[in-house]
Amino acid sequence: MSARYRLGSGVGLVTCALGLALASVTATAIAADSIYWSNSGGKIRVGNLNGSGTPTDLFSTSEHSPYGVAINPQRARSTGPTPLPAARSASATSTAAGRRWTCSRPPPRTSPSDGGGTPTDLSSTSESGPEGVAIDPAAGKIYWANDVSGKIRVGNLNGSGTPADLFPTTEDSPTGVAIDPTAGKIYWTNYTSGIIRVGNLNGSGTPMDLFPAESSSPVFTALLRAPLTLASPTVAGGARVGSLLSCSRGAWAGDLLGAFLYRAPQRFAYRWIRNGADISGATGSSYHAAMGGKYSCRVSAANAAGVSSRTSQVHPIKPRKPTIKRAEINHKKSSARFSFGSGGASGFQCALVKPKKKGKKRGKPKFSACKSPKTYKHLQSGKYTFEVRGQSAAGPGPTAKRAFAI
Repeated sequence: MSARYRLGSGVGLVTCALGLALASVTATAIAADSIYWSNSGGKIRVGNLNGSGTPTDLFSTSEHSPYGVAINPQRARSTGPTPLPAARSASATSTAAGRRWTCSRPPPRTSPSDGGGTPTDLSSTSESGPEGVAIDPAAGKIYWANDVSGKIRVGNLNGSGTPADLFPTTEDSPTGVAIDPTAGKIYWTNYTSGIIRVGNLNGSGTPMDLFPAESSSPVFTALLRAPLTLASPTVAGGARVGSLLSCSRGAWAGDLLGAFLYRAPQRFAYRWIRNGADISGATGSSYHAAMGGKYSCRVSAANAAGVSSRTSQVHPIKPRKPTIKRAEINHKKSSARFSFGSGGASGFQCALVKPKKKGKKRGKPKFSACKSPKTYKHLQSGKYTFEVRGQSAAGPGPTAKRAFAI
């Protein structure tokens, strides 16, 4: 049987699996990148996307000729289709961006969701039993399986050029495709041999079996991956102790419905970090910085496939300007004693600027570690300046000064 892909006014294409109708069936979430499919033997199946382990039945029930799957990641559900007549002639529609794509036999077609416009051929070629399409809008590509010729095909989404075989291999009744553009992979089922297959999306290399043959014919695949990070979270707020810091979520990739790829985060968790160590109990999206140091936040995004994390750049928080609480100047003993404090400092540095000599500039302060009280003895007569600043992993804070004379 031959068929042509059809496209209504505009591109706006949305893919669907032949005969797909959604029915909510609660599923147990599997915390791993996963691939789902239906078997003609009546089972909804799941396996690890990297091909490890052994695929398992997702449910204990036996369905009646299930054909195609879809995932509802917001509820950690897998939804399976209603049974199809023996002729496999049922159809389903999916709407996005004002377009409706209809999969059926005879040919799949698109039309505006409001019923306007006239469908047209996407390509001038007549395909050999196309079953299921997947699209990559960013790359401007459309992929499908030709059941009769056994070829995995690719064409331009705008209909330009001539579609081509993605691989030189001839598959055994391939049925439906799913793609992961980020990983550069395309997946499909071989209906007759019962094999789940995977190849490179750019057509390089040789496709491989993902698992041993299924006991009954698999049809159509859907991919579930852990969240994919696109940009780090950022910390916003002041630069001094006592500032309220806030952590953004960062950027995460969304689902690619037209590719049958589900990866959008469903939950977010936060953890604040100071000087490279997690802060106990600091799990909100905001945090009051009570100490100086190098702050960052780690955002963990989760869905039914697992958890992915990304950490922000360091946000420095410096101590407040110290308060010189008391200055005791003993002229008789030529000594000076200073008591001071500062919130959020992990330590202090002190310096004593000595009187300048005649004809020379006043010397720069030479800071060294100190603690309160700080005492200077055996001072020569003259004018001095005592300086103190708080210290942290993010560097010193502002300096407090007290001038005195001996």
